[in-house]
Amino acid sequence: RVESLTLSLSLSILSPSHLEAAFAEIYWESVPFGDFKTSKEARATAVKWFLTLLIDKLIQKHVITSSNNTIQFAQELYFTRFQLLPSYMNDQLYSCPITYTFNSSFNDTSTTNTTETVSTQEVKEIEMQQLMKKNQKNFNKAVSQLVELLLEVDAEEAIKRTFLRDYMEQIVRWAVGPKHTAGFIYKCFI
Repeated sequence: RVESLTLSLSLSILSPSHLEAAFAEIYWESVPFGDFKTSKEARATAVKWFLTLLIDKLIQKHVITSSNNTIQFAQELYFTRFQLLPSYMNDQLYSCPITYTFNSSFNDTSTTNTTETVSTQEVKEIEMQQLMKKNQKNFNKAVSQLVELLLEVDAEEAIKRTFLRDYMEQIVRWAVGPKHTAGFIYKCFI
């Protein structure tokens, strides 16, 4: 795979393999991000939540044994792919668009006293928590499906790890754009 930030041409001739077909099936597996398309913050929140669930589940199932948690997996991705990029591409000054504490427990914070003043940020946080709670079942189902598909792939862990790094990078790129992919991984996961 070749990617460029400038106009370029790449020609590659590959013979399809069973691994390519298996990984393509995983790439095309539906991810439940539809309700999160409204803003970059919503997409970023959904992607962080989804990838955290996915990587943690893959570590639990011993599909990935080289990382102990999502943070370590993201560090490995960042340091092997982005750290040595020029500063304008490495985007370490990027500010994570997730502006509140990531909470996967989905405490119901929607019951607030009407006499209290609620800030705009608090309203956004409550709305995001409600949206995440609404989508929790879909996220867990999608993660389970992806894990099962990866368990079926007959490949070494290093190959699966490389595929998962590509997958993580692609989903992050969708959420925040190619210019901010490295910054998002660095600031939002590490």
